[in-house]
Amino acid sequence: MNRAIAVGKTEKRDKLFEKIANILLVLYAISIYIWSDDDGMVVYSTLLCFASMAFMLIVILPRRHIVLSRPMTYLLLFDAYCIASILWARESWRAETIALRTLPMLTVFAIILYNYIVEVDGKQTLFNAIYIAGIALAAYTIWMQGGIGGYLQLLNSGVRVGDNVNNVNTIGLGTGISVIIAFYYVMFHKKVYHLAPLALCGFVALGTGSNKALIIMALGCFLVLLFYAYITNNIVTMLKAVLVLVLVGLLVVALLQLPIFETINKRFNGMINAYLGVGKIDNSARIRDYLVQVGLQQFAKTPFFGIGVNNGATVALAAVGNDYYLHNNYVELLVDCGVVGTFFFYGAIVSSLLKVVKGLKKGGPMFALVAIILLAWLIIQYGYVCYYSKTTYLYIALAAAVAFPIASERKKAVGRYQEGR
Repeated sequence: MNRAIAVGKTEKRDKLFEKIANILLVLYAISIYIWSDDDGMVVYSTLLCFASMAFMLIVILPRRHIVLSRPMTYLLLFDAYCIASILWARESWRAETIALRTLPMLTVFAIILYNYIVEVDGKQTLFNAIYIAGIALAAYTIWMQGGIGGYLQLLNSGVRVGDNVNNVNTIGLGTGISVIIAFYYVMFHKKVYHLAPLALCGFVALGTGSNKALIIMALGCFLVLLFYAYITNNIVTMLKAVLVLVLVGLLVVALLQLPIFETINKRFNGMINAYLGVGKIDNSARIRDYLVQVGLQQFAKTPFFGIGVNNGATVALAAVGNDYYLHNNYVELLVDCGVVGTFFFYGAIVSSLLKVVKGLKKGGPMFALVAIILLAWLIIQYGYVCYYSKTTYLYIALAAAVAFPIASERKKAVGRYQEGR
C-alpha cells in the first residue's frame, strides 16, 4: 500500500516536471524567435535555455543515461572540430566567439533535448513549440508596428517590415516554417482552423520582403502536397493535390501584385534575374552572388580544413570591404571548416533525413512533416547561414528524435513486461 502511494507520488512529480519542462521549452522557442537579435533581451533567452535543460535533466536522469544517436555524435564531432579550428584560424578571436561560446551550449542543449523528447515521447510538444513560436513572432511583429493599421501603413510605404523586432529574414523564416506546419495540419489532419495562423504568418512573412521566406513557404507547401499524395497513394488525391497546388500558386502570384507587397515582388524578381543573368538585377542579389563566388575561390585554396570557424567574414571583408557572412550555409561551412567540418555538420541532418524518408510510409504524417521541414530548410540554406543558429539545433534535435527513437532501459523493461502479459 505504502509502495503504491510512493509510486503514485513519484508519477505525479514526474508529470509536473514534464509540464514545467514543456512550458519552458515553448517559452525558449518563442524567445529565440523574437529576441535573437536583441542584445538586451538575449540574456533572458539564455536563462530560459538553462532552465529548460535543468528540468529536462530532472525528468531524464532518474530514468536513463544520456545517450548519443548518430546525429548527436555528428554534432559533438562538429563542435570538437570547430574548437580545434581555432588553432589554424585566420583570426582566432572570430573562431573563439562561435567555437567556445555559442556551439558548446547549443550542442549540449540539442543532446539533452533529444534525450528528453525520446524519453517522454514529446515530438508533438516540440513541433507545437516551433509552431507557436512562429505564430507569436507574427503577432508580435504586427503589434510592434502599432497594430494592423500601422503594419499596413508600413507595407504601403514600401518598407521591409520587422526591422524594429528582429532581422527581417529571421522573421520571414520563422513565420514561414509555421505556415508549412499549419498547411500540414490542414492537409493531413483536416483541421481547417489552422488556416487562421497560416494566413497570419504568411501575411507577416511576405511583409518582411524576404526572398527566403517566400521560397521556403512555396517549397514547404509543395512538399506537403507531394508527401500527402505519396502517403495516401490515391490517384484522385494526387489530382486534388495538384489542383490545390495550382490554386495556391495563383493566389500567391495574385497577392504579390498588390501594392503592399511591391517590395518583395521587386526583390524576388531581382533574385530570379540574378540567377538567370537577365533583366534588372537587385543590388543585394548581385552582392550575395559575388560573395558566393569569392567564397568558392577561397574553398579551392583550403579545401580540407578551412580557414577556421566563423572566419568566412574575413573573405567578405577583403572582397567587398564589409564584415558580411557569405549568405550561403554550404559555402560558409566549406570556407570555415573545409570538407571535414562540413561533413560532420551535415551528417547530423542527412542521417536523420535519410532514415525519415526511408520510413515514410510506415511512419506516416509525423515522418512526412519532418522530411518536409528538413528538405525545405536544406534548400533554403543556399541563401542563408544557419550553422550556429539556435533554431537550427531545435530542428536537428526534433529530426533525430523522430528518426532515432532510442528507448531507455526503463521503457524497454516496461515493453517486455507488457508483451509478457
